[in-house]
Amino acid sequence: MAKKSTRRRLQILLLAAAVIMVILYIVNRWVLYSRFDRSTPEITFDSEVLEVSVAVTEEELLNGVTAADKKDGDVTDTIIIESISKMLGDHERIVTYAAFDKDNHVGKAQRKIRYTDYTSPRFSLDGPLEAGTMNAEMSDILAPLHATDCIDGDLTSQIVVIDTEITSMSADAMTAQYEVQVTNSCGDVTTLKLPVRMQMNTSGSFAEIKLSEYLAYRKVGEAVDPAAFVVSASAGGQEYGVGGLQINSNLDTSMPGVYTVTYTLSVEGNSTSTDLIIVVEE
Repeated sequence: MAKKSTRRRLQILLLAAAVIMVILYIVNRWVLYSRFDRSTPEITFDSEVLEVSVAVTEEELLNGVTAADKKDGDVTDTIIIESISKMLGDHERIVTYAAFDKDNHVGKAQRKIRYTDYTSPRFSLDGPLEAGTMNAEMSDILAPLHATDCIDGDLTSQIVVIDTEITSMSADAMTAQYEVQVTNSCGDVTTLKLPVRMQMNTSGSFAEIKLSEYLAYRKVGEAVDPAAFVVSASAGGQEYGVGGLQINSNLDTSMPGVYTVTYTLSVEGNSTSTDLIIVVEE
């Protein structure tokens, strides 16, 4: 009986010792945990939306941004720009900022920037889109076509043709429509449909119509005089000027859209035509 009582007391003592060790372990971990710095820097802004130019610098993006840490205090000098999102609506993007404390804890925050002078990528033409044969290479046909962006600069190498369609055909000529597209680094996509004239023979090479622009952008309601784009019109070495041209157009500057002005010079049964593309924007 005494042995059983002794064994039971021993078991109780061992259990108590185990409980005490567990309690001591928990207390020790809690003390260590409570002393450990778990805070991250807090980033604040002086405005929710920052209005900037497309030429904004990193220094300007950091204006009005501060960071503070509970342990280390002011850590504004550690702030970096982690990323800038693709373009959102209303010419806005989201900038993600990050700040660090001495324990390498990272705090992050976001705010919007709004461009005050942003324009989507634009196409330009330094000559007409035309071909002397149906077998002409697309790269040759599109050689006069360029694209520029207010942020990325020259985007000509990134132009892609996403669709082609024949719109008219006669015995000696054909007109196709090329739909071209370009995308800038902000994810903004510009698409444009352009007419391409293809001559089945060389009879039209006797004449030439030169324009000051072959692709022009204008605002809704802005007055446009198609004749003002003509630089020269000649055939067989003789100048005919604007008066010798037929000018046909579907232009309506009261509505946004893509319009075509066609200039035609006809001499002694031969004729040549050149197109001006006008993009009317809001």
